[in-house]
Amino acid sequence: MRILVSNDDGYNALGIEALVKALAGLGEITVVAPETNCSGSSNSLTLNRPLSVRQAPNGFFFVNGTPSDCVHIALTGLLDFRPDLVVSGINNGANLGDDTLYSGTVAAATEGYLFGIPSIAFSLVERGWKHLETAAQVARRVVEHHIAQPLDSKVLLNVNIPAVPADVLGPTRVTRLGKRHPSEPVIKSATPYGEPVYWIGPVGNVFDAGANTDFAAIEQHCVSVTPLRLDLTYHEQLDAVSRWAGPLCENPDTFPVRNGYGQSFRAFQSGQWYYRIQQQCQGGSTGYIRSQNVACRAGGSYVTGAFRQSGAEFRPSSCSNGTALAHARYY
Repeated sequence: MRILVSNDDGYNALGIEALVKALAGLGEITVVAPETNCSGSSNSLTLNRPLSVRQAPNGFFFVNGTPSDCVHIALTGLLDFRPDLVVSGINNGANLGDDTLYSGTVAAATEGYLFGIPSIAFSLVERGWKHLETAAQVARRVVEHHIAQPLDSKVLLNVNIPAVPADVLGPTRVTRLGKRHPSEPVIKSATPYGEPVYWIGPVGNVFDAGANTDFAAIEQHCVSVTPLRLDLTYHEQLDAVSRWAGPLCENPDTFPVRNGYGQSFRAFQSGQWYYRIQQQCQGGSTGYIRSQNVACRAGGSYVTGAFRQSGAEFRPSSCSNGTALAHARYY
C-alpha cells in the first residue's frame, strides 16, 4: 500500500505530522504538502509561475504552491509510482457543508480523485488542535478499514472529527453536506498609507443542519463521513434551461427543436423560400405544426404567409423572395 499525504495548513503543521504518525505501518507513506498555509485555496492550480519542490529534514516534500499543485505534481512527475490512496489533513478546523467548495484540504483529496485514486480528507472541527489525538485515531481507523474493505468504485470521502476526547466520541455516521447562510461581510481596514484593504469575513451560520447532515453528526459528537462527487450539473434544471435558451441556440442554417418549440431551416429554390423543419423533439418524439404563420421580409417590409406541408418541407405561400427568416412554433 502506497499512501500519498498532503494538506493545506503547510508541511510543518501539527495536523499532518499527527496524520503521518497515525498511519505508520499501514504502508509506504510519501508527503507532498504546501510550503505555507493555503487554507481556502480550493482547487486552484498555479499557472503563472514555475513551482519548486524541496525536501525537509524529516523527509516531507514541500511545494511553493497550493494543495492541488502538490498532489498534481506528485502524480504527474515527482513520484515514480502511482499511489494506492491519497490522504489529506488533518485540517485545523472544520470542512462542513459549503466549506468543502473552498477547502484546500478537500481540494488535495479531490486532485487524487480526479486521477482515479481513492482519496480521503480529514478535518478536526475546532481550530487550535485541541484533541488532535482523537482525530489521528479516527484517521487511522478509517484508512485501516479502507485497506481491508476498499469500495468498488473510486471514492472521495470528506471526514470531519469532533474535537472531543476519544471516550466521548460517538459512532461514525455517513452524512450529506449541510448548508450555511452566506458569509459574513468583509472586514474593511486601511494600510499605513490610508489605502483601503479588506479581510474576508467569517463563514456564515448554519442554515441546514438536518438529521442526516454533517453538521448534525458533529453536534452529537459523531464522526461525519460524506462521500463527495464532482458533477456540478444541475440535472433537474436541464429541461427548464433548454426551453429558456431556445432562442439563443439559433443559427442561420439550422434551428433545433426541443420541448415543443422549433424553428426553421431556409433554402432558396426557384424563387421561393423553403422551410425545412428539423424533427429533434425531446425524447425522440415528433413535432407537429398547428399555428402556421411565418414572417418574411420583402422590399423592407414584413408580410405574413402560411405553411403548406410538402413531405419534410414547408413552403410559405406569400413570400416569393426576401432575405429574412422567421420561425414556426410547435405545440
